[in-house]
Amino acid sequence: MNGLPIDALLPPAHPLKAGGNEPPYTRNDGIRLGMADNGFMLCTPEKTKAAQPVRIIRTSDHNACNNIITMEAESCADVLLVYPRLSGKISGNNDLTEIHLKENAVLNLIFLQDTESIPRLQTKTVVRQASGSRMTVHYATLSGEYVRNELHVNLDGSHAEHQAYGLAFTEGSEYAGYEVQITHTSPECRSNQLFKQILSGTSTGSFSGKVTVNRNAQKTAAYQRSSNILLDLKAKMTILPHLEIYADDVKCSHGATVGQLNNEALFYLRSRGIGKIEAKKILLLSFLEETIKNIKYQYIKDKITQKLIQKMEKNH
Repeated sequence: MNGLPIDALLPPAHPLKAGGNEPPYTRNDGIRLGMADNGFMLCTPEKTKAAQPVRIIRTSDHNACNNIITMEAESCADVLLVYPRLSGKISGNNDLTEIHLKENAVLNLIFLQDTESIPRLQTKTVVRQASGSRMTVHYATLSGEYVRNELHVNLDGSHAEHQAYGLAFTEGSEYAGYEVQITHTSPECRSNQLFKQILSGTSTGSFSGKVTVNRNAQKTAAYQRSSNILLDLKAKMTILPHLEIYADDVKCSHGATVGQLNNEALFYLRSRGIGKIEAKKILLLSFLEETIKNIKYQYIKDKITQKLIQKMEKNH
């Protein structure tokens, strides 16, 4: 897997702060910061573009990491955060990542989580975006006994954009949960949330999505959707969509679905000579495709697809 090495992985000295409302920190975040003894700090200089994706692998057994990403004005970078399987005794990971995008900066961030050997993984990402900045985040939760991701975004400057995508495939007694809060504080900003999960066995999942549009954030466009498939009757999914709108010139929508595989589509594929297991794989991969199609690196999409196929073959 190609990537751009990071010159230094340093414990951040101070938490990132930006203008406007204070970031949504909680008492638990204070505990997390107090425990953090490791982490990385990444800063892209003004008007620079990383030639290759920056790849950061979470290989340490430190329970808590406090990370900082600062994108200076008109800079651009792609960052891949990898949470791999680790050997040895690890009680869990609890990471806080603070991100500040200055004017017209662009960041593509991917969380690749395949943490079968880690009992508990929790991440919280706090984002502040200035005028004209664009950020896309992809979560791929491929395994893990308990995985919870939080994303809090403040669109502080006008014409800022944020796209958030997530997919999870849980089996056995696994849990995967997402909490996303996007606050529009300035006019003519755009946000989109698209999260999809497949649940089998007795696994559970959750999605809590909130969009807040402040009074001054006129001409906002904000969209939210959560779609989920239960492969077994004992699997459970909880969805909490929420729109809080104080402006009157906006375009906002949300949608949420929980269901099973489309039997008519399954019958159609089987009538064309495709076996049952292969037909289910085609439908499930098609269901999740929308969440990964915008990842521009094919080797990352291939890695995600390969792991999904392995889980589908185990849970046919």
